[in-house]
Amino acid sequence: MKTHLLFRLAAALLLVVSARAERPSSDQLAVEAGVTTWVAAWNVGDRAFDTKKLQPLYREDVITRDATDTKHSWIEYAAALRPFIGQFAKVTPGPVRELRTTLDGARAVTTFALNPRIWTKDGREQTRTTQVRFVWEKTNAFWRIAEQEVVCTLRPEVGPVAANR
Repeated sequence: MKTHLLFRLAAALLLVVSARAERPSSDQLAVEAGVTTWVAAWNVGDRAFDTKKLQPLYREDVITRDATDTKHSWIEYAAALRPFIGQFAKVTPGPVRELRTTLDGARAVTTFALNPRIWTKDGREQTRTTQVRFVWEKTNAFWRIAEQEVVCTLRPEVGPVAANR
């Protein structure tokens, strides 16, 4: 009888520990909420893009990289964003796919993919494949992007829609 009860207590304890291990931490939830906020800031549709929605997510000394350039501050990055986004009539980022988060103390790394749809001012639509990597740092209880790497490629048009153009 005592063995049976001990076995049940051990099984219950194992369930509690495994359930607790699967639950995301508040830091993980905060970083992933930052990803959601970042994507929402890019989801402007046909409205004007506003870097003020992104700014609170970044450290002032953020390092941003893309295929051709590296910026070393928020001011540099924001100045490059305005003309880049200004060449498009409409932008929708699409849903986040393959979100992965790794936490290590006051640093976190998130990686994810998007398939943004972009309309040029002459009405052409483009779909891109975008891989994003953020390195977050926690300062004074707030998570901010310290490093960003974005790799974006134009997706070839395939299927019946492309064939009918």
